[in-house]
Amino acid sequence: MGHEAFGLWFSEELGANALKITALLDAVNRLENRTAFDATFNSMGLQLTLTQEDAQICPMFDSFEELPEDTELSEDDTNAECGLADFKAALLDWQAFVGLNDYAA
Repeated sequence: MGHEAFGLWFSEELGANALKITALLDAVNRLENRTAFDATFNSMGLQLTLTQEDAQICPMFDSFEELPEDTELSEDDTNAECGLADFKAALLDWQAFVGLNDYAA
């Protein structure tokens, strides 16, 4: 699936918000340490689900017909998945990109 959804989610939902980035990294670490089974984050009409194996972004609506008339989204914009380790690496890279390098992985 297209990874545009992760890019959109990182830029629009996370931005340079240190609290949100830290919360995600903490959730990833709990999953890696097997102290959590999954974690879900909802925002922007998208749901990010993290499991011990992967990360998935999908829409929180049943069909594209439910969106407002002027909304322009494709499935590639709203659906993506990758391995948990890859998601963590991307998240750490995003954190460095926005200048928030104080989290110990």
